[in-house]
Amino acid sequence: MNTKFRKWVALTAVASVIVLVAGWFLLISPKKADVSDLKSQAATQESMNDGLQVKLAALRSQQKGLAAKNLQLAELAKKIPTTADLPGLLRQLSAAAVTANVDLTDLTPSSPVELTAAPGISAVTLSLKVDGKYFDVAQYISALESLNRGLMVTGVTEAIDANGKVVGQSPDLAAAITAVVFTGKLTASAATASTPSSAG
Repeated sequence: MNTKFRKWVALTAVASVIVLVAGWFLLISPKKADVSDLKSQAATQESMNDGLQVKLAALRSQQKGLAAKNLQLAELAKKIPTTADLPGLLRQLSAAAVTANVDLTDLTPSSPVELTAAPGISAVTLSLKVDGKYFDVAQYISALESLNRGLMVTGVTEAIDANGKVVGQSPDLAAAITAVVFTGKLTASAATASTPSSAG
């Protein structure tokens, strides 16, 4: 009886071990592998989320920069009319001459030339001649670049006016000024390529 009991106990123990081992391989081990796989997937997803957060922050920063550039573009567009409007430009140049106390004796515009680097924008070269005292001519040149229209002075030649009078150290000057004004429809690409750095 004892022998049979011992055999039965041994068989039961062996069967229990077999059940435990089988349970490990069939149930627990696969679940542990699943958990490990899920942890790996979670880590990968977390890394992707971090990358997306970085991209989102960069896009938000670019959006803020774009808004500022759009404001600059809008301000610059106000100074670039869609047509040359030479009569309006002449009125501005003449008013600036009166304010600076110089005589605007000549204004010769060239035909508009399209800028290949700035689609939609054309440049009009101006040749101006003014007579006046040195400091008055300097004030006029400064006023040209402060007009409410984009204008860039590209050259100045001054000579003492042979017919003028010399008063103290400020003789009458005859000044030849070359400048460029812009016309057309300003776009973001055109603004980037052609913004005149000295436009007022």
